[in-house]
Amino acid sequence: MQVENVGGRDGTFEADLLVDGEIVATETVFVEAGGTGTVGFEQQFDTPGEYELAVDDRPLGTLTVTAMTASSDAVRVVGASLPAEWVATGFEASVRATVVNEASLAANRTLTVTVDGQSVANETVSLGPNEQRNVTIPFEAVAGTVAVEGVEAGRIEVGEDVAQARTSTPDATTGAEVLFDPARIVVLVGAVFILGASLYVTGQYFRQ
Repeated sequence: MQVENVGGRDGTFEADLLVDGEIVATETVFVEAGGTGTVGFEQQFDTPGEYELAVDDRPLGTLTVTAMTASSDAVRVVGASLPAEWVATGFEASVRATVVNEASLAANRTLTVTVDGQSVANETVSLGPNEQRNVTIPFEAVAGTVAVEGVEAGRIEVGEDVAQARTSTPDATTGAEVLFDPARIVVLVGAVFILGASLYVTGQYFRQ
């Protein structure tokens, strides 16, 4: 900002910098009689946004502050896993990814989840400088190999009901096939109570 001393003596000029109407800095410049001088300010803004600037009663306009960010390439997926490897048809599945920002600035990246190479979900993550974080990304359950940005998490299976997940073992006494299903409660003949599970035996049984 240029100032002029129109008086007959040397003097000083004091100017205030205002941000959104608040004085944030003051500068003083010496100006010879009949001469001119320049007033300059340096001000740091820590938060992105728009700010109205003025020097004394003279508006300077609107300053827009944006955050400096690193390239999205600075964010890498360093690991991926599946919380569940079997999901019922019509339900959501999810994948957990470990992401790290290798830059000294904040960085953003949109992560793509694929099943057998086909995109099924996208999630944008924002990380601070050198930050590492675990993120969970939901997607519609589809059978196949799940990956996040090419990093494999494992294979997921999709079925109609939990019966597909049960396992069978031979009964040591009768030789009958016994199927264990962890999702139901069954009371068998002979007053055998299985809480929080099911036993399926060839023959008569009663279902609660």
